[in-house]
Amino acid sequence: MDPEIFPSTAQSSRTKDFSQQIGDLHLSLRHTKDFTTLPTSGHDSLRQLIDQNVIGIFRSTADGKLVMANAALAGMFGYKSPEELLESIKNIPSQIYVDPQRRKEFCRLFQKGDTVNHFISKAYRKHREIIWIEEYAREWRDSQGYMMGYEGVVLDITEQHQHALPSLGTVGKLELAVATR
Repeated sequence: MDPEIFPSTAQSSRTKDFSQQIGDLHLSLRHTKDFTTLPTSGHDSLRQLIDQNVIGIFRSTADGKLVMANAALAGMFGYKSPEELLESIKNIPSQIYVDPQRRKEFCRLFQKGDTVNHFISKAYRKHREIIWIEEYAREWRDSQGYMMGYEGVVLDITEQHQHALPSLGTVGKLELAVATR
């Protein structure tokens, strides 16, 4: 996070804990090509890491369809299960992002590299309640290297965002409004 935009959360222990979890998750997923063949037994299995993680994990197609989600992501967006979330979300730009142009910006950022980090947006929950999310993602490719879409993690930063706003001056709030439009 940009410490000038989110001064009160830039060095918080919760942010550091999330950063460590994201790093650990990224290392675990680095060589994983197909989530459907992950092991389903054993205490330390990658399947358990995904299913029981407190961080939302997703996979989406390039055209904006959600194709994989864990329970944490479903709960973050107000759904009872990953299956309900996947059945309900057919168009990420219009159903998740408050500003549908954010999805275009998310995709555009991949032209600069194969990962996107600290992507902050306003998002809708199931009943159109607005939350703030932060995404970390990479390109999802098949075994031949063909780009299938994106996969990554989502954090609900609504609480941190609400605590950071009062400490921002007028210029900071205007910069934040422009940056997240």
